[in-house]
Formats: sequence, C-alpha cells, structure tokens
Amino acid sequence: MKNFPILCSLILLLLTSCNSEPAADRDPPPNESVTETPTKPEASDLSGYVTVLQGIWKRNSYPYGEIIFKGKQIKFAAGEGLPEEPQFTDYKLAETCPTAQSNMPARSAYDFVILTAEDNCSAVRLRKDRFLIYYGGSPVEYVRKNAKSAKPGEELGEEIQGDTDRDIARIRDMYQQTVERINAGGMRKETKEATCQNTEGTGRLVLYADDNEVVMTEYTEGIGHSFTTTRMYFADGKLFFAFIEDEAWSFAGTRDAEGNPGVDSEITEHRYYLKDGKVIRRLEKSFSYRNWTDDPKSDAIPNKTVQPVKGGNFPSEDFIRKLKKGVIDC
Repeated sequence: MKNFPILCSLILLLLTSCNSEPAADRDPPPNESVTETPTKPEASDLSGYVTVLQGIWKRNSYPYGEIIFKGKQIKFAAGEGLPEEPQFTDYKLAETCPTAQSNMPARSAYDFVILTAEDNCSAVRLRKDRFLIYYGGSPVEYVRKNAKSAKPGEELGEEIQGDTDRDIARIRDMYQQTVERINAGGMRKETKEATCQNTEGTGRLVLYADDNEVVMTEYTEGIGHSFTTTRMYFADGKLFFAFIEDEAWSFAGTRDAEGNPGVDSEITEHRYYLKDGKVIRRLEKSFSYRNWTDDPKSDAIPNKTVQPVKGGNFPSEDFIRKLKKGVIDC
C-alpha cells in the first residue's frame, strides 16, 4: 500500500494528458508570437488611369520625345537622335513592380507603374495634364499635348492684351522676356521632390536660374487627385508675376467603348501682378471640363478682376525665400 499514492498520481497524470487540447488549437499566451498567413490584398482598380493617359504626352526636357497611349498600347518616341521609328507595344498598369527593381522611388512618390511587353517597369506620378515617369531613379516630366490648363508662357491670359496701364504693360514685357530665356534652354534647371511632413502629400519644386539669379520657380503640392501649382517669376530678385492653379479631378460615371471611366476636373486659376512687392492687379477664373466632351481651354474662359488687399504682400516673403533657396517646407 506504500506505492498506492504514487500509482494514483501516475493514473491522474495520464488522464489529464489524454484530455488536453492540441497545442496548435490553444490560444497563445501574451508572450507567444503567432505567425499568420497574410491575406492577399484585393487588386486596385487602375482602369480609370488608362483613360487619363490616352493621347500624346511631350517631354519637357532634351531630347524632347513623346509618349503616346492608344487604347491598351504605348509607344515611346525618344526624340532627337532616335535611330529608328518606335513601335506600339502592349502595356498594363500595376500598383508596384512584380519583381525587385533597382533605382525605384519610394512607394509614396508614385501612383502606379507601367509594365510593357518587354518586362520594363516604370513608376509614374500622374497629375492629369502632366506626369513624372522615373528613368533610372530620376523623374522626367511629360506634359499632355494641347492641355486645356495654362502652361508656362500662357498664364497672362487674353484679358489684359489690350490693357494700356503702364505697369501692367511692363509686367507683360518682363514676363515674355523671362519665358523666352527659359525656352532658349540656357538656364540652370534644378528639380527637387519631398514627402510633406506638416501635411499629407508630396511637394515638387523646379527652379530656373541664370547664373545665381532665380528667374522662375514652379512648385506643386498635393495628394491624390487634388493639388496646387504655383509659378512665380522674378526680375532683379523681385517677384513681378505669380500664377496659381488649384485643381481637383475625379473619375466620372461616364465610360468609353472599352469601359474606362471619364475624368471630371474642377480648376481655379489665380493671376497676381506685382509692383515693388505689392499686388496691383489680381485676376481669377474657375471652370470645369470633362474629357469626353469638347469643353473650352483655359484661354477661352474670361477672367474676373478681384480687388487686391490694400498694401498686401503676396505671397509671404518666407515662402518666396525658401523656394528660391530650394527648400520644400510642407
């Protein structure tokens, strides 16, 4: 009988082991890690971007080539020095490259990638009438051919063509001279991009300088389908004209023959004419257009005069100083 307690203990231990749940079915304790099979994310619908991309896009820098989207095919025309005529090839859009790529920008810097039949993968940041495509890690800007919004060299508008005001006429002359100098291609061009820290979105800055003198800045800030572009023109270090474009676009319910949605855009343009740092005239226009209709271009919409704030500066001196130094503060 001395061994009876030991025998009972062994029987109890055996019964407990048989009734225990398998280890895989028990809830883990707080300090036990659990590896779960990741759930495959649903594929994003990128078909709307296909509609936006349709048409001809012209490169803003040498060698001034074109990218042409036609249905589900793409053609890269390299521009000057092209040895042979390029051909259309199939393409598709994806959120990221299916395989690892060197020199790819951060995911937050682009909206989608273009995959071609040759397995090339190019990241794209789309802004309706312009986009950035990354070649070897460096962004290259393309602008839609015959874009409806105002481009550099077109911002003054028809409203003031017959204006006899001496100051406005002088600003017109300085503006045209600056644009001609930029188009001549002899200026230093510097491009910077940044992910905003104070707000959501990204900022992109382009500087044009003659020696050490900044003559024009173009700054775009936004997120998703909403963004603002500010172009400022300088003479002798002083701001004399500023153009600001606010734009928001969305995919509309209308679809083309291939089922791709149309694009509905709302645009507001602001024009500021300055003398000695003060706004002497301010013009504004708002319009909308849909890419499945024949809505007018910006220059067909009349401006309205907005009374400037008396003695007011535009924009802030701090904003101008930072941009001229190449600082993106957003």
